[in-house]
Amino acid sequence: MCWAHPNRKIRELSESKSLDERKLKQVEKTSKDFSRVYKQVREEIQEEEKRIQANKASTKEQREKTKEKLKSKLEKVIKIHRDDPKKLVTYKNTIAKYIDKYFVCILEP
Repeated sequence: MCWAHPNRKIRELSESKSLDERKLKQVEKTSKDFSRVYKQVREEIQEEEKRIQANKASTKEQREKTKEKLKSKLEKVIKIHRDDPKKLVTYKNTIAKYIDKYFVCILEP
């Protein structure tokens, strides 16, 4: 699954003028946290590419461990909060439904 699309959708929602302050703060927090995990995934992919070029690629077990660490972080980000607007709940539920697919890029270098 593509990380860029939910990242953009959540970021755009955080710029909404129609949300009350409490919900807007929650969306902003989610956007910031999602972006942070997305950045970590991109950095891990870049590091693995460097390891591959140096003939020191990670083992399947190491990649699985990395995936689980990052997945745990993402699970915290997409946990439903009482201040989440309906659209954000939909985004979080969709991410949760396909969460393992977001990490194929970690498991398959």
